[in-house]
Amino acid sequence: MKNNLPLTTIDWSKKFNRQKIIYFLIAILLAFFVALNGYQLLHRAQKNSELVEVVITSKNIPKNTKAQKDIFQFRKIRRDQIPSNAITNPQDIIGQTSLVDISKNQIIVSQFFKEITNPDSISAQIADNQVAISVGFDWLTAPVPDIKAGDVIDIIASESHKVKTEQGEILKAEAQLPIQNAKVLKVVKKGDYDQSGHLVLEVNQEQAKNLMSAKALKLLLNIIVK
Repeated sequence: MKNNLPLTTIDWSKKFNRQKIIYFLIAILLAFFVALNGYQLLHRAQKNSELVEVVITSKNIPKNTKAQKDIFQFRKIRRDQIPSNAITNPQDIIGQTSLVDISKNQIIVSQFFKEITNPDSISAQIADNQVAISVGFDWLTAPVPDIKAGDVIDIIASESHKVKTEQGEILKAEAQLPIQNAKVLKVVKKGDYDQSGHLVLEVNQEQAKNLMSAKALKLLLNIIVK
């Protein structure tokens, strides 16, 4: 029995031509994306290599210094080496107060200065992560030595208790340093350091806690000026 189904033929030349067109379009798209990426990388590199004029310090600036024009100068620095918060116009911080010690030739960023109404206030003098604590002269068991703002001190807390031994009871003393290397921010006194005065110290949270614990336990407190 003969097969009467119609014979179909494939025009392979047309099929190959369509594939060539598709491959060609894909190649064009790939070349476009490669060129675009290359242009973006080149543009970014050129932008980063641009020199930008920023404000730097002309000398060392201590903490709590009021910003004036003579402590700043300009310098051109590559854009990719400049912090995002760098100051480009000194007028933005003129009259503000430095919050930290700043070295000479350092790039000025906005966090270095702040508008402070009263730069002599205790809060303006405290360093980051530090607190101020007041220590009354009546807390101390010995006369307060001659002390002034800016001094660095230790506070010794001591106690004594009886200990039983084979020879009998003896008096044993123990001491600790609840505060070490504390900066004196302020001294308030009447007369010759009588018990009505007090010190304001800059300490960390742990030192403040230790000192208040020693005070609550009624330990003997004494000051050492360094």
